[in-house]
Amino acid sequence: MGGYTADPNLNSSNCGTEGARTNVDHILQELPNKTVGGVWGSPSYWNSSAGQFVYFVGSGDHAKAFKLSNGLLPHTATSQSPESWGYPGGDVVISSNGSTPGTGIAWNTGSNGVLYAYDATNLGRELYNTSQNSGRDGLPSGSYSKFSVPTVANGEVFVGTHSTLDIFGLFKTTPPTLTLSSVSPNAGPVGTSVTLSGSAFGATQGSSTVNFGNVTANVTSWSDTSIVATVPSGLPTGPINVTVTVGGQTSNSQTFNVTTLSTPAYNNTGTSDDSNPTAASFDGHGNSYSAQALQGVGITPGSKVPFNGVTFTWPTPASGQPNNWQANGQVIPVSGGGTLAFLGASANGASTGTFTVHYSGGGTQTFNLTVSDWTLGGGTMSPSPGNQIVVTMSYRNTPTGKQTHKPYVFYIQVTLTVPSGQTIQSVQLPTTESPGQIHIFAIGTK
Repeated sequence: MGGYTADPNLNSSNCGTEGARTNVDHILQELPNKTVGGVWGSPSYWNSSAGQFVYFVGSGDHAKAFKLSNGLLPHTATSQSPESWGYPGGDVVISSNGSTPGTGIAWNTGSNGVLYAYDATNLGRELYNTSQNSGRDGLPSGSYSKFSVPTVANGEVFVGTHSTLDIFGLFKTTPPTLTLSSVSPNAGPVGTSVTLSGSAFGATQGSSTVNFGNVTANVTSWSDTSIVATVPSGLPTGPINVTVTVGGQTSNSQTFNVTTLSTPAYNNTGTSDDSNPTAASFDGHGNSYSAQALQGVGITPGSKVPFNGVTFTWPTPASGQPNNWQANGQVIPVSGGGTLAFLGASANGASTGTFTVHYSGGGTQTFNLTVSDWTLGGGTMSPSPGNQIVVTMSYRNTPTGKQTHKPYVFYIQVTLTVPSGQTIQSVQLPTTESPGQIHIFAIGTK
């Protein structure tokens, strides 16, 4: 910690000025007794991106790291190893790729004849020791040599013993091969979500791609062994090769059978006859639109509903039969102009969800829509922004009969940015909505 400086003029006589000097050995800092065990080796120093560290391995003590602050050491260790060793302690050696974060390793040969490796910024994190696989890595039994310091050179660690020089290095490994093992499901229309399983995809997507034939798919999830992608628009029906491209390398292919996109079945029964009100439950609580009340405002199964320049077709099923889509990720074929319009309403509160449009060239566009509550909260709310009332009925059906909460059907539209030379192919309804449920009766364009 300090050093003696020879001074030929030194005179320790109390009569001289030399006796009053306090800077002879230039001590910068003294740590409290027993901060580390008895030191028989040399401290080590590492200037890392996380700061400057000094390391000690005292006799009967742990390996300890002290992080310098303003050129001084703290009185307690910043981190220490889980293990401690008897006489003579040890000497820490640091290897790193300069000051690159995450590359610092602290090496020490313990008095128990085991070579240890720790995270140099946190000695509490042990990376390796030779006893983990003593049959392969263990130093010769009884050959531990006191004061033997590990030496790191050319990516290898050299440890001398009484009888051997042991050399440790990295195993040569073969990088995993980019492999596409399966696509599930292996058939479906445009817009189908598929899971690709395999190896060496990489932890994140970056510039990597999934291709259905020559069309790049939109990816929603990516890991080293699993990818979730959406079957892109613009594909012919029939079998097509699916591949993954990573870093300019393309995987083997798996076959996906593109099928014709059909209109999904309705999954909610929203209209009941006044004579049988329990035959439907628009809101999940047994309440529904009245077929007679709808007829009174000009809406019957299969009828045309013109509004704001769009002519919709009301669902054809009779009352008591499923007649609307309660949004759950359904992909619905659509064609037409650049404005997409919906007839619908939400149950259990005005609800918001994310819709996705698929274009013929494989592109997509997403947007959020809020659809008003079908009774406007029993008449306590106004329509949500962008919602227009198409029809208003004077009552709704409940399990016990008519109720004068006025139900509504709303018009909502969104202006799309259609890529040049492409057309709308389909729209995917939200997979989740909040706080209630979005219901769609019809979709149109203009």
